[in-house]
Amino acid sequence: NGVRTGTAAPPVPTSATRPNPYGYSCVEVDITNQTVYCYINQDLVVVTPCVTGNAWAHPTSTGVFKINSKERNRYLQGYNSDGSKYKSWVNFWMPFNGGQGLHDAGWRSSFGGTIYQSGGSHGCVNMPYDAAAAIYNVSWVGMPVIVHK
Repeated sequence: NGVRTGTAAPPVPTSATRPNPYGYSCVEVDITNQTVYCYINQDLVVVTPCVTGNAWAHPTSTGVFKINSKERNRYLQGYNSDGSKYKSWVNFWMPFNGGQGLHDAGWRSSFGGTIYQSGGSHGCVNMPYDAAAAIYNVSWVGMPVIVHK
């Protein structure tokens, strides 16, 4: 397992023009725009499209959280809305709110837009492999995760 698939979203250079609105290192998840931003100090170091949870079935919680742990190469398991089980391989896992976390999603062929409205996650923040790797490499346990609509 661990095959790299999906739309790659390379990290943006630190000279990106979007200023850090928070003033400290953090990961920002913008549900409305289906975009994840990662700031280290005042620099935007990663920006990527994402897929969050369906608002009607498995919404991604909003609020201020923190990365609780960082794990590599594991399965995520749970239940679908119809009661069936799922078991999905991820290369980068950064949980921030119970079973909700930031991770790659090799089973997706695209990210961003309105995918989450009909084919969203179970509440996690799905990202392309390269973006999840980049955030994994610069983040730390305890780093703030700000999720908003």
